[in-house]
Amino acid sequence: MARQRYSFDEARIARFVKEGRGAGAGATYKPWLTIGDVPSEGRSHRVLGLKTGRLHHMLSDLELRLFQILD
Repeated sequence: MARQRYSFDEARIARFVKEGRGAGAGATYKPWLTIGDVPSEGRSHRVLGLKTGRLHHMLSDLELRLFQILD
């Protein structure tokens, strides 16, 4: 099965802005990039942050470990 290409074009950026991605603060913040946006063969994680009270999207184990240390 062919791997899907990941790229940004004007239509995708406009859709993200319309959805309110990258905006908000604290628990109401919506991340610009989520796990479902990026094709991956690796492991990904969704973690509830203790300080922010929102769901964080981690694209790798290394990202997860660093987040757990800093949170």
